[in-house]
Amino acid sequence: MNSSDYPDVLAHVSVRARNLKVLLVVLFDENQCNELRGMVGKHLVLNVEGQMVRIKEDNPDLPLARRASSHLIL
Repeated sequence: MNSSDYPDVLAHVSVRARNLKVLLVVLFDENQCNELRGMVGKHLVLNVEGQMVRIKEDNPDLPLARRASSHLIL
């Protein structure tokens, strides 16, 4: 596989993740990667602000608010 194949591979994986309602994240910041690894199994809320992704832990017992970005929530 050469570097020109990567966009197609990523596009395929992202479509599969969307269809399975699975979070797919590509991070280039090692600190954010470590932060996300430490949150495995927790209820998270992700907000995109410009080019920044803000990740925070949320209470899993609270109802999810319906927002434009939550259209995948059943």
